[in-house]
Amino acid sequence: FEVHRNWLAITHSLPVSEWYYESRSEWTLDYPPFFAWFEWFLSQFASLWDKNMLNLDNLNYASDETIYFQRTTVIISELVLLYALKKFLSLSENKNVAWILAASIFLNPGLLMGKDLLCGIMFAVLLNFKHIFLYLAPAYFVYLLRHYCFKEPGSREFGKFSRSRFIILGVSVLSIFLLSFGPFLYMGQLGQRLGLELNDITTSSVTRGLVGDVNFAVLPQIPAKSTFIITMIFQMASLTKLWRYPNFKNFIGSVILCGYSSFLFGWHVHEKAILLIMIPFGKSESRTTPKPVTSKFAYLLENVYVTGFVILQFFTGVVHQIAFGDGKYQFLPLLATSVYCAIGIVYSWIRFTVIYFLEG
Repeated sequence: FEVHRNWLAITHSLPVSEWYYESRSEWTLDYPPFFAWFEWFLSQFASLWDKNMLNLDNLNYASDETIYFQRTTVIISELVLLYALKKFLSLSENKNVAWILAASIFLNPGLLMGKDLLCGIMFAVLLNFKHIFLYLAPAYFVYLLRHYCFKEPGSREFGKFSRSRFIILGVSVLSIFLLSFGPFLYMGQLGQRLGLELNDITTSSVTRGLVGDVNFAVLPQIPAKSTFIITMIFQMASLTKLWRYPNFKNFIGSVILCGYSSFLFGWHVHEKAILLIMIPFGKSESRTTPKPVTSKFAYLLENVYVTGFVILQFFTGVVHQIAFGDGKYQFLPLLATSVYCAIGIVYSWIRFTVIYFLEG
């Protein structure tokens, strides 16, 4: 709540040249420029509700008007997503599964996959709203380069590079980034946006838009360089198949596996990054992705795992409170939930990887 209140104040009260340098609050602006402009747009209406929420010195300010305003903007944004999902439902062949899918993604706007050129443009826009989608960028890059910039399968010139399409796609994507970062490039602040020059005051706290270092007492220390290499190795595996067979089914599969690789092997990954896997995973409801052959053992194993969530919730919500009511082992419920979910995620990653590579 305070993060966005402060971002509203920053974008409303300061010139663009100071947006990414303001550090009075620990919650500095650390999202890409398009999201910053979105906050600026919202701030124009915030002043009509309560001008005090736009005061940079009012840290942790939370009047009733401020609360109502933030809730209202969230609801309106969700209604836009709801409209998009309504359009999706009208075009879907399998209505029953589509309804389940629409319900599951109602809280995440990550479904931006359509025609090649539009796909590239929309993904570039998305990247400039939230940098977390960079995890999926390799799959988009390979698919668009191979499927759009080379002649499509079935044509006489299949595999022949199209310079005109490459230029059109490149100019379209670069135009989006120029529109986003252009003002900061003009002001000579591009180095600060890319982390090449950092303010000492800003770096004094690990919560100010930067990731702090962590030293483990028992677990081995794994450097960021190692996680990057491992992530790239696993991503390259799915990208290789996508390059050889650049169809939409493999594109969705590669997006999913790129998301898995980044989530499982990336450095300091936020837990919400799992949503980048869940959203395209939902597209497997139709002709686009492989139809897994489920053995009776796998079916039984997966049902037992899902049932286990009931037991897990009973333990964390009831048993733990009774057994350790004195506050002992407060970390145990979170630890149990994390480990149990990790088992399911790793299993689903292995299973989907097998499906992806066994499909023709």
